Amino acid sequence: CWPRFTICSVFKLRTQVGNSTFKSSAAQAHRLEAVKRRLDAIGASKAAIDFVTKAHRSSTKSVYDSHWRAWNAWCLDNGIDPLSPNEIQLANHLAFLATVKSLSAAALRVRRAAIQTTLRQVGSCTEDSVVVSNVIRGVALQTLAHRVEYQCGIYAWYSTFAVFSV
Repeated sequence: CWPRFTICSVFKLRTQVGNSTFKSSAAQAHRLEAVKRRLDAIGASKAAIDFVTKAHRSSTKSVYDSHWRAWNAWCLDNGIDPLSPNEIQLANHLAFLATVKSLSAAALRVRRAAIQTTLRQVGSCTEDSVVVSNVIRGVALQTLAHRVEYQCGIYAWYSTFAVFSV
């Protein structure tokens, strides 16, 4: 049933055609500031904004902030609004990280979580995408295939099974 169009995806496609609908401000590089601004702009109360920004432990915030800065920089380099990407743009970003930066599937899962959590916090429509999940699954399977080594004339697997949580 692809393509699956929703009101959110049609809106995203419409806004990204112009590609000049977002501001390439440094403010978006600060994840929680972007969340606060967006929630304030759509009428969230101060208390609601405060609770949203305190929804994660400081260690999680630190990891998510690091991933958000990298996501924001990649988006700005590619002319994408970091606060309203479509699923293909997120898949492209993860594929870039796997091929150019050699990130593992586990690291890609954390990057995806950081981006999707932030987008949900600002009210952006994000759906769990089969394409994004399959990029991560493909990286995991490719990594597993590379864990084969030649020993005594036979191939030996480091692990007899793998569990993927994509």
